[in-house]
Amino acid sequence: MTSRRVATAAVGIPLFLGAVYLGNHVLVFSVALLSLASTEELLSILKFRGSYAKWLVRFWAIMAAVFAGYFSEYREDALVVLGLLYLSIKTLVHMKNREMGALDEAVRQVLITFLALFYPSFLLSYLLMMRSELGYPVTWMVLIAVWANDTAAYFYGKARGRTPLAPGISPGKTVQGAIAGLVAGVAFTALAGLELTGWPLWVLAALGLLIAVMSQTGDLFESLLKRIGGIKDSGRALPGHGGFLDRSDSLAFVIPVAYYFLVYFQESGLALLPERLMP
Repeated sequence: MTSRRVATAAVGIPLFLGAVYLGNHVLVFSVALLSLASTEELLSILKFRGSYAKWLVRFWAIMAAVFAGYFSEYREDALVVLGLLYLSIKTLVHMKNREMGALDEAVRQVLITFLALFYPSFLLSYLLMMRSELGYPVTWMVLIAVWANDTAAYFYGKARGRTPLAPGISPGKTVQGAIAGLVAGVAFTALAGLELTGWPLWVLAALGLLIAVMSQTGDLFESLLKRIGGIKDSGRALPGHGGFLDRSDSLAFVIPVAYYFLVYFQESGLALLPERLMP
């Protein structure tokens, strides 16, 4: 299990970092593919049966990346219009239905559809905005901080973990592993950030803590979904890791928050990025 996990990471991480470095069409394609694969797994976990809604969220999984990559100013508008269009069609289809069981299922489908429109594809699309506005070195730093947190939490928790963190959601996660992940995330962000940006240490430590906390929260949220679906992994596409959603769950929570954090400090002038890092 551990050897397969390491081997998959040794191949996948350089490929993804390479896509971030190249940016443009390569990154749009990569994020769209990751979003689509993760969305498929989400729908499978929740045993979603809405036929045309499935195609809607698949379409949006791709278009969220396209909008973020090429038309970012219209991304939120597109999501609102698509959501309202779906809700209107769903209402018209069921407006004469009086069976409570059918109506309950319709409401369930609506809630899952709106979740799938937002998570993970819309959240992951922030990666494209981070890359285009803040450059690839900063985007690399955020991504590697997420993976440092995940790696430390997994291996230290496996070796020394004793106290369950969330036994009702994810019995394998421990408090000791979570603390190790927090330390690794903060330490990496602080060290890499000082070298890259020269920002004050407290800003970098706050960013690292934010990344580590949101990374673990995203992991727990996906664990909750899997517990609801009665499965251990979201898929089998990535040996040693599970499915694509098992890898994108943390990124979906981290990337938007880190993006707004970085943009705020950049635009406020409290911590400017050096010109050599800007795209």
